[in-house]
Amino acid sequence: MKVEISAISGVRTFYSSFEDDERGSVSKIINIDQIETGKNFFAQLLYAKNSKMGTIRGMHFQVGENAESKYIWCSEGSFFDVLIDVRPGSSTFGSWSSIVLSSKNRRVLYLPPGIAHGYQTLEDDSSACYLIDKPYDPLNSIVLFFDDPSIEISWPLPVVSVSDKDKKGLKWPLKFL
Repeated sequence: MKVEISAISGVRTFYSSFEDDERGSVSKIINIDQIETGKNFFAQLLYAKNSKMGTIRGMHFQVGENAESKYIWCSEGSFFDVLIDVRPGSSTFGSWSSIVLSSKNRRVLYLPPGIAHGYQTLEDDSSACYLIDKPYDPLNSIVLFFDDPSIEISWPLPVVSVSDKDKKGLKWPLKFL
């Protein structure tokens, strides 16, 4: 399994291995010897189904004792995945990067705590899977405004659907970080 270091400090992309035969395919999504150790993975396993191309989910992260590490992959379709480093003191603080995750390329993205995450679907019926090491903490869950002009994320498609919660996200820079 190949591992690639991201432009955002601490973020990694795993290129999962797979085998095809007449029955279909089997993918090794995560190999235990390549993941973060000393953590209680996993507190949550999430599956997000998105029916429309152009849907945006994000930009989400948690702070405090429930700041999350995440493994994310696309089980169906594809999406444009966006990361923002919100860790004060990080060499990449305030930077964003993107990667396309799809059921065809089978990449798995690792995000350490302090990375805001979101995505836009590139196809109808696209699904995301998440393994998260901390429980959901509504008191420490933060949403950044997905279309903040000071961050200048270049979403590839017109936005067709976004939640009210995501529309009301906080503007950058965050005063409490």
